[in-house]
Amino acid sequence: MIQLLPPPIFAVDHSADTRLLITGADRAKLLNGFCTNDIKSLLPGQGREAFITNHQGKTIGHVVVQCHAEHLELRTVAGQAEKIIKHLDRFVITEDVAFRDATAESTQWLLAGSEAQGRLSALGLPLPTELLSFTSLEFAGITATCQLVPYLGLSYLVTIARDQAELCGAGLRSANIPIIEDRELLTGLRIEGNWPLFGSDITDDNLPQEIGRDKAAISFKKGCYLGQETVARLDALGHVNKILTRVSFHLPMPEALAAVGSDISLDGKSIGRFTSVGWSPRFESPIGFAMLRVAHAQAGTRLIFGSGELEVLPKSA
Repeated sequence: MIQLLPPPIFAVDHSADTRLLITGADRAKLLNGFCTNDIKSLLPGQGREAFITNHQGKTIGHVVVQCHAEHLELRTVAGQAEKIIKHLDRFVITEDVAFRDATAESTQWLLAGSEAQGRLSALGLPLPTELLSFTSLEFAGITATCQLVPYLGLSYLVTIARDQAELCGAGLRSANIPIIEDRELLTGLRIEGNWPLFGSDITDDNLPQEIGRDKAAISFKKGCYLGQETVARLDALGHVNKILTRVSFHLPMPEALAAVGSDISLDGKSIGRFTSVGWSPRFESPIGFAMLRVAHAQAGTRLIFGSGELEVLPKSA
């Protein structure tokens, strides 16, 4: 059953998310050469969003990079470690780098909701304040890393060693923080926060600019990287033909959910495809991501879909 409103603070299990560690003296130089954002300027405790691209400038990964004193850490959706390692490792010749899939070594909880910051601050925890920055925490015998992320609006991703998972679970229960598993609600909150997922909203066929996260994930001033020519040419000379767009539905939730993966047509021609759908507490209706032709992706555009109607939402709504 869909929850109309999320609790003021809640937890979501993100333990399946990929954690990939890169060590060695050349780690920043290597990663900087294969992704869209500036990694070399990161300082320990800072994070950055980026796309990993191939020779054609296509997106083969969407990651959040954490800069630690002795390693870089890539966070992304589940099941991506082997693919990313294989892609990066084939370009290693004499560089001092090593890769390790650390996913199974930890438990990850996302703490979100309107009262998350206040409740966690009241515990005296040193929370990160800059988006994607992270801090070390110690509380009730638990040592953790806490990163400020935009996954469900501004929220806190807490990572602890796997052998401390039971302590963390007990801590959540004692603090009366409910664990939410309602996928429709969580997807809706994610779309409200404008956070796309690789494998759902982003695929290997997408160019980085088609995702609409240029300011957050692409540096147009950094040095050369694999696929940069395509990305730079689009920025300087042209534009993409399609772009990931948020839409709200004017039809029942079951029909909206059934739309995932289907085409959006206008006058008998396909103009896009639905990629994710969930329930939006803010709009009190289904909400979705759709990859739309740019000509139809302007805020306020209304399109007939099946027995209902959808409306393109503003980027910052």
